[in-house]
Amino acid sequence: MSSSSPSNMERRRPAAEMALFRTKLGRDPALLILAVGGLAGCSSKAPTIDACHLLAREDIAVTLEVGVGPGKRMDDGPTRDGAYSSTCVWEVHVESASRSSARRLILLNAMRWPNGRDPGKFLHAFRAAAKDGMIPHALEPLAIGDESFWWGDGVAVRTGRISYGVSVLIPDADAGWRRARSEDLAGLVASGL
Repeated sequence: MSSSSPSNMERRRPAAEMALFRTKLGRDPALLILAVGGLAGCSSKAPTIDACHLLAREDIAVTLEVGVGPGKRMDDGPTRDGAYSSTCVWEVHVESASRSSARRLILLNAMRWPNGRDPGKFLHAFRAAAKDGMIPHALEPLAIGDESFWWGDGVAVRTGRISYGVSVLIPDADAGWRRARSEDLAGLVASGL
């Protein structure tokens, strides 16, 4: 076997990772944004992107009217589809009457697609997940970027050669408020691209 051909383990990795995410989806549907964006394994040169530079911590704090910790970059790098996948997570500091121990986060996964690759693939994956019943909500079109929709736990957007997803993961906040803030943050990303 040549050094450039993937091993059996590498070929099985995306399927194993998707199975892991499907298992976790029952507990946390917002993990779909990571599953769709993060299946790494391509050795081709993909143009890079840094999700933490697409949203300013101060803009998140003003939009949510809460304290926000620094962004933590967790890139998957080149994906099997040729894009470069970058994730940034910000911890949100909220006083909660429920005293829940659940983490409160803002999650942004961004993918930059090279010429010749379909930047809509990220959104297509959400459509397929909704069709397969992995997303228990109808996708609702939005007017952000070139193409976007609300998928029940976040916003998925395509703008030019970049696709991204934003989720406000504050479990004890009102669902309508979480949706509105996810849309606000997705709009801020689009306006900066």
